[in-house]
Amino acid sequence: MPLLLNRETAPQVLAFFFSLVILLLIMLEGDRTNRELLRLNDAVVDIHEGISSLQELQALLLDVETGERGYLLTGNEEYLAPYHQALALIDERYRRTEERMAAEPAQQDRLARLEELIARKLGIATRNVEIRRQQGLAEARERLLSGEGKQVMDAIRGLMTEMEAHGRMLLLSSTREAHSQAARSRWFTLGGGSIAVLLLLLVALVLNRDFRARGQVARQARASAARLQALLDAVPESLFRLRPGQVPEYLGGAVDAHRMMPATVLVAALEHGEHDGQAHSRDWIDEETGRCYEIRVAEVEGQEQESLAMVREVTEQRRVAQMKHEFIATVSHELRTPLTSLNGALALLAVNEGAGVNPDLRPMLRLALKNSERLVVLIRDILDVERLDNGRLLARLKRQPIRHLVSRSLEDNLPFAERFGVHLLLAPQTEDAEVNVDADRFLQVMANLISNAIKFSPPGEAVRIGIERQPTRVLIWVADHGPGIPKSFHDRMFERFSQADSSDSRQKGGAGLGLYISKGLMEQMEGSIGFVSEEGVGTTFYLYLPLVEP
Repeated sequence: MPLLLNRETAPQVLAFFFSLVILLLIMLEGDRTNRELLRLNDAVVDIHEGISSLQELQALLLDVETGERGYLLTGNEEYLAPYHQALALIDERYRRTEERMAAEPAQQDRLARLEELIARKLGIATRNVEIRRQQGLAEARERLLSGEGKQVMDAIRGLMTEMEAHGRMLLLSSTREAHSQAARSRWFTLGGGSIAVLLLLLVALVLNRDFRARGQVARQARASAARLQALLDAVPESLFRLRPGQVPEYLGGAVDAHRMMPATVLVAALEHGEHDGQAHSRDWIDEETGRCYEIRVAEVEGQEQESLAMVREVTEQRRVAQMKHEFIATVSHELRTPLTSLNGALALLAVNEGAGVNPDLRPMLRLALKNSERLVVLIRDILDVERLDNGRLLARLKRQPIRHLVSRSLEDNLPFAERFGVHLLLAPQTEDAEVNVDADRFLQVMANLISNAIKFSPPGEAVRIGIERQPTRVLIWVADHGPGIPKSFHDRMFERFSQADSSDSRQKGGAGLGLYISKGLMEQMEGSIGFVSEEGVGTTFYLYLPLVEP
């Protein structure tokens, strides 16, 4: 210490010491602020997830109400599909909502009231369905007109609105507290940093003469680096050089990803890529900020075992895609309830052959019923696509005899075939086999294939359905003698909204979603779907399912 503190070095040594003390205090304050902000962030996440769970719960209750009303008005069991799916999920969604909101005392009474109202609503819906099954439409209509279910649903909506409003108030309060904490830390950091900078500036001034030559060299090096950085900044991604067994080297770029992205993420992107000379990509989400980044890795030509990773932020693109899915789901749900009521009313009029309606208007009534049925199917398909894309269209597998399911699908589609003057034939069958499938989802896939074959078959022709048992799997096929599918369209057959001939498809109905949904359902049931087609001869669609041995 005596060697360091003399008349010449004492001022700069003391200034440097105090600068370190100030920087240490700034670091401690920053750490405390960071912990507090993390706590507030966890609270905000809980509030967000509570509101999201509450909205999902409301959507499930709307599904129950929609399925109940559709069944009460039409007696069609198909309308109970969303009803049963929602019943299976409501309890889990309520428990998740309770988990996120029960910590807030003001929400506990509301949660208890909400649980009671939900139980009442489900009880009313169950009774209405049973009355419709056992006593018929008239008694069910009286139950529906009594308004008891609507009153309970209105009370649920009002209570959920209160809970969501309270949650958003807490969210605003937490946000304000976080801003206040950040502002205090900022002023502390600025003040302490300013003092530290002044002290360090004093040290720099004292040592300036000794480091002048070094400073000149450093400025030249910085200028050279700045020119290189300017070139790299023109690229809209962050760039990294990757070599097997080495730490990724940051090269620069416009996206400041090198400070928050762990090296292990880039190494994993290199190791899990397809080493075929082609670029491949994967996404990475920063758990702290919620930002999403796309990592594209390409081999450097001429450089053995060296690759270039390009990282760009795609948070906004992914957010827009999520908003699109949510918009589709919301619009479809909002259309479903009024359209179900309209379809049920038109069906009742059609069953009574338009009693009390001017005979000249009966063709228009039949046309309106047909178009409303098409809209119901379209909305159902859009909802299925949205659920499929978000992983919420689940298949519940159960051991089933395949022959019974195929025969049932043929019987279900006989009325549709009669409308087009087409025959349905079940080919001679081999011995029966058992598979693990969701019966309802399998029938949905078969309905898509059979209805397509019917629509594109000439009147008087036959659509043939067959089953073949193979050593490890079961083949189910549906063949028609229609115009066939153009070869140029084969690669896009299972895409969304894909139609080989838009004008003809519009006349025959459909939106090009059935095959996309069928492919997703078959994958969930551990099966596959494909087709063979020849223009002017016809098309055969086939399904493969793993065989379940006795």
